[in-house]
Amino acid sequence: NECSYDLFRYKYALVLTGADRDLAEIHLHESPEILQIRDYMSQVGNALQKLHEQRVIHGDLRMANIVRIRSQLTLIDLDSSYSLVTRHHRGGRVEYYGGSSHKFSSGILPPELITRVDLSSQKILLERVERYWKNISDDAKAMALLTPDDISTITSVVKNLMANFNTANSATSTTKVIATNSSSQNTNDRGIPPNITCLEDVNQDWKDILSMALITISFDDLPMALSCCHTIVEFSKVWSRLLLNAELWDRIRPRIHKEEGCAYLVKAFNDCEKNLPEQNNNVSILPFNRVQASECIDIWAFGVLIFSMCSKCTLFPVDHEDNLTDVESYAQLFNWDKRTAEKMILEKVADPLAQDLLLRILVPVEERLRTMDEVLCHPF
Repeated sequence: NECSYDLFRYKYALVLTGADRDLAEIHLHESPEILQIRDYMSQVGNALQKLHEQRVIHGDLRMANIVRIRSQLTLIDLDSSYSLVTRHHRGGRVEYYGGSSHKFSSGILPPELITRVDLSSQKILLERVERYWKNISDDAKAMALLTPDDISTITSVVKNLMANFNTANSATSTTKVIATNSSSQNTNDRGIPPNITCLEDVNQDWKDILSMALITISFDDLPMALSCCHTIVEFSKVWSRLLLNAELWDRIRPRIHKEEGCAYLVKAFNDCEKNLPEQNNNVSILPFNRVQASECIDIWAFGVLIFSMCSKCTLFPVDHEDNLTDVESYAQLFNWDKRTAEKMILEKVADPLAQDLLLRILVPVEERLRTMDEVLCHPF
């Protein structure tokens, strides 16, 4: 298979055994009964316990990140993981949850990671948040000018142009793109318009290739961050940044509740200094204290997992990436308390042992079980 990555640059490779299904597929297609659910949750709980013993939290524990290899469930995708300060090393560096370099899903966040800003008396606080994330939101606005078809086309063309560019560089030879003489405006399976023939140098002809592939707009019609690029390498870097920042902004942007006159925020912060102007890269202007990474965050997510497995529904409305879908869900999560937990759990979960465990997990952090040792001691 063609690959735009030069694997020869790397000394080592991490190989993961192929899984037959993730837990979401198991949950959907196999409908496990309560005894099987207990076994699966025991496997996940033990894996989580071992991770915590290494002073690491997973940070994004959801069904899609749990896979079955043979008959054993395994945790994957540790790109949201955080190191914990060891109990015996007080001078260790404290890590805070919600950094922009870590991918997390809002649908499994605990309530302590959501805050609220009153728009009548605290509007200046929301303005500070918007200023803090300005370059991220600007990139998201730029992406919003493009259609889904445009985004898909650009991604495909850039991938193939970079593959050609890298091949040419590694072979120290000129890349030639040979295509058919068809006058069709469609792209071929390499993402390059088939009516462009004998383009001698990708780094000279890449703008024409993109314009032909986009059909309805030209290169000069693209957002300024893209149209001012001078090389395909520069364009590729900017495009990757725009994609990442648009996805990030969708997860962390303030959710405005017009009826309540407030905004709900995820307690996220920038931990990639290059993403923000220096004068705005100051977490002290954010209207919340950052939340220290701890086992309690994984334990809440583990509770969300048990709830979904036992109730056959989600704790809050979420999309396919397990992100909250509406502002009402953010409001409910922010206002979550033990009474809300009791109502939801007793109504949706039938198994009494699961009910009892969830009433010790899906509660505000002050009342939540603190370690996976405590969770695994429960008879469920």
